[in-house]
Amino acid sequence: MMTGQRIRDLRKEKRLSQTELADVVHVSQQTITAWENDKAEPSSSAIAALADYFGGTHVYIPKMEKLLKKVKYKAIIEEFDGGNIRKLAKKYDVSESTVYRILKEKLVKCSVKQIEGQMDFSDFGI
Repeated sequence: MMTGQRIRDLRKEKRLSQTELADVVHVSQQTITAWENDKAEPSSSAIAALADYFGGTHVYIPKMEKLLKKVKYKAIIEEFDGGNIRKLAKKYDVSESTVYRILKEKLVKCSVKQIEGQMDFSDFGI
């Protein structure tokens, strides 16, 4: 589950508006909207405030390596033009087979519609 969706679900479980949660975390309502739409990530101080408010057990904070890996993989997907596998592998210091795997996973995710509430391997960090 994406960070934004998890924040939205926790907020709704507590029956809070975005404005009310923004007051708790000391950010603007627009910032909450950006988080929930995965347009921005909470800062470390905001994550601490969210963890404190929601009890800490529901908030997953990935390691920096995992975050950087996701950013790298997203860039590979965005820069892929159909013929630049070798160039992307070299640019991002990964093997060509890794680039193929990233693109294949993206293609499979795009072609399979997930049923609401259905879990997939990405929920487990796989």
